Amino acid sequence: MVGGQRGGRPARQWGVVVLGLACLWPASAFAVPVDQLRRAEQLEREGLWSEALEVYEQLLLEDRRSPELRERCRTCLRRVHLIRRHRDARFQRDVLGLPLPQALAVYTEVLSKLQANYVDRTLVSPQRLFHQGLEEFALALTDETFRREHLKGIDAAIVQVFRQRLREDWGRRPVADTNMARDLVLDVALAARRALQLKPTVTVIEFACGACQGLDEYTAYLTPGQLQAEYESDNGDLVGIGVEVQVKDRKLIVTQIAPDSPAAVAGVRKQDQILRIDQRRVDAASSEVAIDQLRGEAGTVVELEVVSPGQAPRVVRLVRQAVHLPTVAEARLLENDVGYVRLLGFQKSTPHELDDALLHLRSQGMRVLILDLRGNPGGSFQAAVQVASRFLADAVIVSTQGQVRAYNRTYEVHQGMNALDFPMVVLVDRGTASAAEVVAGALKDNNRATLIGETTFGKGSIQCVLPLTSVPSGIRLTLAQFFSPSGQGYGGQGVSPHIVVAATSMSGMDDEALTVALQEAARLMAMRP
Repeated sequence: MVGGQRGGRPARQWGVVVLGLACLWPASAFAVPVDQLRRAEQLEREGLWSEALEVYEQLLLEDRRSPELRERCRTCLRRVHLIRRHRDARFQRDVLGLPLPQALAVYTEVLSKLQANYVDRTLVSPQRLFHQGLEEFALALTDETFRREHLKGIDAAIVQVFRQRLREDWGRRPVADTNMARDLVLDVALAARRALQLKPTVTVIEFACGACQGLDEYTAYLTPGQLQAEYESDNGDLVGIGVEVQVKDRKLIVTQIAPDSPAAVAGVRKQDQILRIDQRRVDAASSEVAIDQLRGEAGTVVELEVVSPGQAPRVVRLVRQAVHLPTVAEARLLENDVGYVRLLGFQKSTPHELDDALLHLRSQGMRVLILDLRGNPGGSFQAAVQVASRFLADAVIVSTQGQVRAYNRTYEVHQGMNALDFPMVVLVDRGTASAAEVVAGALKDNNRATLIGETTFGKGSIQCVLPLTSVPSGIRLTLAQFFSPSGQGYGGQGVSPHIVVAATSMSGMDDEALTVALQEAARLMAMRP
C-alpha cells in the first residue's frame, strides 16, 4: 500500500486553490448567518459550485449532524471534482486518451481496490458501485463543462432522452459481480457512442470516478496531477509559487504566502486578487482550474496579474520551485515562561519540527506549553500519533477499525520517564479536525492537558492514497475509523474542551481564548512542586 495514512486533508496546499472540498478542510470557526443557506442555493443555481461548497461547509460547522447539509456538500463536491478533471489537460491526455480495453481495466481495478480496502465492506458491493457510476455519468451529461468538452453539437433534447434511458434500461439492472458491472459499463459506453457520439473511454472513466465519489466526502478518484500533489503534500514539499488562495465573493484571493517562496520574493501580498494567470482571466466559474494553472514543473514560469486593495493591477512573473511548508507556524516564549507553539497541520516532518521548537523553548526557560491546534485540518495520521506520544508516558493514544486487518489496532506508547512532563494547555476550535483531533483527544482522555476553546470538527476517519497500475492516477479512500483512548468515536462528535471559549472572529485567532489559556497555564504552574 502506497501513500501515508491521513487523518484529514494534507496540512496546507500552497500554490494551489483551496476549494473547500466538502469538509476535507474545515472552514474557519465563525457563526454563519442562517440566510447563508439561501446564498448557497443561489450559488448552486448559478453553477458556482466551489463557492456554494464553501458556504455549505461553514453552515455544516454550525450543525455537524445535518444530513441535508452533508448531502449538499457532497453534491457540490462532485460537481467541483467533475469540472476540474474535465478541464485538466493531463487527465484528458493520459486518462481519457486510453483505448477502450485499457479504460475497462481501470474501471475493474478501481472496483477491486475499493472492495478490498474501503472501511465499510457493505458499501462497496458491485451493484452499489455500478449504480454510483451510473449516477455520476448522468450528472456529467448535465454539466456545462463536460458537454462543452465532449458533446459539442449534440442537441440537449437528445442528451435528456439518453439520460432517461440510463434510468430505465440500466438503472434497474442487478449486478452480481465485478465482471457483470464491467460488461454493463461497456454496454452503456457503446450505447452512448451511438446516441451521443461520445468516446466510450470517457463514459467508462466517469463510471470509475463515480464509484469513488459516491461513497463519502473524502473518497475520490485522483487525476495524475492530484495524485502527484497528494504525495508532495505529505512530505511538505510542493512545486508551485508558494501561495494559498480561496474564492471570496467570486474573486480569487491570496490568503497565505509561504516564506521565501517565489510569490513572497516577488512581492505578492495577502489579500491580493489574482485577475489573470498566463493571460487567462480568472473568474468564479473557472476558479476550480486555477490549482492546475498555478502548479507546474519546477523551473517553469507563470505570469500573474494581481491587484492589491486600493492599488492598480500589476504583472509578476514567477518561476515555480519546490517550496517546503513547515507546519510549526509559531514557536515563542510568552509571559511568565509560558511557551506557545501553533501547528498548522500534520505531515512527515511535523514531529521533528515540533522537537526543534520545544528544544528551543526549553532552552529559554519554558515551564508550561500552550499548543495551538485551532484551524488545524489534520493531515498525516502517523505524524499525529508521533506528536501525541511525545507527551504521554504509558497510555493509549488512539484505536482504529477498518476492513484491512492491519488497521484494526490500538496505538499505545510506553516510555515512562522519557515523556515530556511539563504542564500543557491545548487550544481547539471547530476548525480543529481529524489528525489534530487525535492529538487533542489523546491528551484530554489521558488527563495530560487542559483543552480550551470550542468542540472540534468531528472527523473520525483515516484516508490513504492508492495508486492505480492501469493508469497514472489513484484513489484517495477512507481506510478506517478512529476512536479516542476511552473508545469514543470522533465522527460527528469531536472533542469537547474543558473550558469553553467561543471564537468571536472570522479567523478564530482572537485573544480571548489565548488569555484564558495563559490564566490556565499560570494555574497549572502554581500546582507544580
